[in-house]
Amino acid sequence: MASGVQINGKVLSVFAEMKVHKTSEDVKKRKKFAIFKLNDEKTEIIYDEENVLLFGQMDEDTDGFQLLYDTLPTNDCRYAIFDVCYENKESKKKDLILLYWAPENASLKNRMIYASSLKKTFLESWRCQIDVGSCRPRCL
Repeated sequence: MASGVQINGKVLSVFAEMKVHKTSEDVKKRKKFAIFKLNDEKTEIIYDEENVLLFGQMDEDTDGFQLLYDTLPTNDCRYAIFDVCYENKESKKKDLILLYWAPENASLKNRMIYASSLKKTFLESWRCQIDVGSCRPRCL
């Protein structure tokens, strides 16, 4: 089921910006995560400019994932793009993962709108490497 929700142009530019690996001098301006939400009318996915973490705001002890979790609301849904680094047997890897946050305290209507918008807007359009959905902190 498609929701008919549109994507704001700023959302697309933030995602494109996060996909590009910047030079070393620009790495501090690179986003570790960005959060997206529905506008008040529930017709458009918008960029939540107040809730973003830049690499330049982090030190070696900063847990970016914990900061992301702490930023997510307990009573409403969100999408987030998280820049993750990991190692496999061959090399170090960097990927963007899409998180779909749907806490149990969010309204059923919002959870349905977010869920129905997920596949069309993010997974098909952006071809994210990994998508993770969760309604509880321990599931993340």
